[in-house]
Amino acid sequence: MVHCGVECDVLGAAGARRPERETAAAGLRLLSVGSLQAYKGHRVLVQACAQLRDRGVRLHCRILGGGGLAPALRRQIAALGLHAQVELAGAVTESEVAAALAQADVFVLPSIVAPSGQMEGIPVALMEAMAAGLPVVASRLSGIPELIRDGCDGLLVPPGDAEALAQAVLGLADAGERRRLGAAAQQRVRAEFELTANVGQLARLWQAAGEAAA
Repeated sequence: MVHCGVECDVLGAAGARRPERETAAAGLRLLSVGSLQAYKGHRVLVQACAQLRDRGVRLHCRILGGGGLAPALRRQIAALGLHAQVELAGAVTESEVAAALAQADVFVLPSIVAPSGQMEGIPVALMEAMAAGLPVVASRLSGIPELIRDGCDGLLVPPGDAEALAQAVLGLADAGERRRLGAAAQQRVRAEFELTANVGQLARLWQAAGEAAA
């Protein structure tokens, strides 16, 4: 198997600009990147943010991406009184994503299986966040455990479980744990999901197949 990959050097440079902070005063900065579709699980993320707010956790969650679920998410945010905690930033450019990765504390993508049956493969957005040295929280679903080994280079939670998601994020309020998982995540992606290396591996397989058929 040859996985798709990301540009680790570019994303690593973006992550290197992340300021060191303990988050106690300013609160925890969460980031999620993905099209606003049901299978990305943004509604679960908003529910988790409400639970964290209700526990007295200071946080700000930016959700980057456009899509048809935006009106429903805005209504959910309003109903839960989360205007100060959750921001729908809309569709953004690649450079804006890199800038957001450099400012966040934790990357969250709580994917689910949509009612239509649509689900993730291995989200590139998770690879990018890990390459930038961010600790990640994602769902134990589909191909995601091929990327993230729970507790080693990220945290995995059951799909659709807002309580488990909130608890995982709360564990990353500790700056030392964020640094540990962020560094491990970066190493994981560089070892298994680096774009240039994986393209080279695929090219060698094609070449070998061509030689065998000749």
